[in-house]
Amino acid sequence: MGRINNDVARRCLKVAAWPVRDRELYAQATIDDPISDPAPAAKWRPATRHKNERGYGRWLTFLIRRGEDVTLPAAVRVTPANVDAFARELQAQDVKLGTMRNRLFELLAVISSIAPSVDWSWLRSCANSQSRRAKASFGCARFLDVALVVAACERALSAAPHPLPLKSIPGYRNWLILYFLAYVPVRLGNLASLELGRHLAMRNGEWLVSLQPEETKNGREYSAPVPRPLALHLERYLADVRPAVANTVSGQRLWLGMSGTPLTDHTIHIALRELTFGEFGIALGPHSLRHSFATFAAETVGIDGARAGIGHISPQRTQGYNHASTLAASISHAELIAGLRTSSPGRRKRRS
Repeated sequence: MGRINNDVARRCLKVAAWPVRDRELYAQATIDDPISDPAPAAKWRPATRHKNERGYGRWLTFLIRRGEDVTLPAAVRVTPANVDAFARELQAQDVKLGTMRNRLFELLAVISSIAPSVDWSWLRSCANSQSRRAKASFGCARFLDVALVVAACERALSAAPHPLPLKSIPGYRNWLILYFLAYVPVRLGNLASLELGRHLAMRNGEWLVSLQPEETKNGREYSAPVPRPLALHLERYLADVRPAVANTVSGQRLWLGMSGTPLTDHTIHIALRELTFGEFGIALGPHSLRHSFATFAAETVGIDGARAGIGHISPQRTQGYNHASTLAASISHAELIAGLRTSSPGRRKRRS
């Protein structure tokens, strides 16, 4: 079940609630015609489309609450004054800089698709400016040394009693998810939707995580082996822990709640933030843990190795995650990751 937002000011109008003309233009912009040139938004992946629709829906909520006439053409409503007021409202709501950046880019994506003849360079400049502010704030953020994460996970999982009491299952599962992310830093949506046999399977004596191009954000296949230290705990989870809660609604999903229902991405996000705050004093979700991984990998195997590990296409994108100058990774864990990524394309040797 998705989150329910009871704050009217923060709600994202669904497409069905958009002004009629906005809906019509957006529908035209998402038509994928194999004969003629595809419409601007036709090639968006489902996750991208959902994200952009939410962002535009949030913009419409702002306009309606502000008393703007939403029957006017969409392009007429997107003015520098309105966008500035929108950003100020988000700031007043204590929205994170990264989220503010995303909202502006989501607005830009949709308005560019439904009003492609308008010059939106000024809006792109606003979004880029917010992006620079967000990146600057990341430079001051705190990150976890991956070696510390791995050591804590290993201690917690190894100390779990045999058999595992029912009340201890959520804690064991959450530690395993954190351990899993340290080595296989997939995006949150992919993490939550992992299925046995389809995404996680035994290949030639080792566990392998595989995602097809249509399942990844960058449209490329992702594949990563599960190292033996992690595999030992994963196998216990699959043999003893998961079966204790699995039922007919579980399907083949890897991560299950106590009722047997698959965990949502939001539930995993909250669980990891609570776990990392309790253990390390820093509340980090999956996205921030990817930052930590990229920092570590860039320090030990270079940008290309980090790029392969977290599934980015360009080194520039990975550098946005990289905070290697503020983190000294341990040599022992560097060698472990370097060995794990030996077969990764484009991997560089660890600098001596």
